[in-house]
Amino acid sequence: MAAQTANYAPSEAVANNRLLSSAVIAALIVAVLNSILFFIATGVLNIELLAPNPMTNELAPINIVMVIGSSVIPAFVGTGLLWALGRFTRRPFTVFIVISVVFTLLSFGGPFALPITTAGKLALSLMHIVTAASIVGVLSARVRA
Repeated sequence: MAAQTANYAPSEAVANNRLLSSAVIAALIVAVLNSILFFIATGVLNIELLAPNPMTNELAPINIVMVIGSSVIPAFVGTGLLWALGRFTRRPFTVFIVISVVFTLLSFGGPFALPITTAGKLALSLMHIVTAASIVGVLSARVRA
């Protein structure tokens, strides 16, 4: 009996018919997880989370609406990116993960550049990690063809 070898590389094809539902699921998961982190940070640990107000550029407290918006928007942007990568690259998931890691690392520049407490910087950075990991995880698991 001859030994057979198989290629067990995961599929790199994107299932376009599952993109929108996966984006919604990722957005909901990220919004819930970051809302929980927000309430733990601000309510339980009493960490003041601040961000620049887009109109005045002065630091202002972050509220739950900002947390949810900052969680949901990346889910749909990431889904759009994965769709485009699926159309124009041979390895969309590999490229998507690399881009996601790079953008997540770059996103730490926001919290760490703010003149806020170290606890605030770490809490905001944790929210960035949760956002990236959840979106990449959901899309990678649900959208492979």
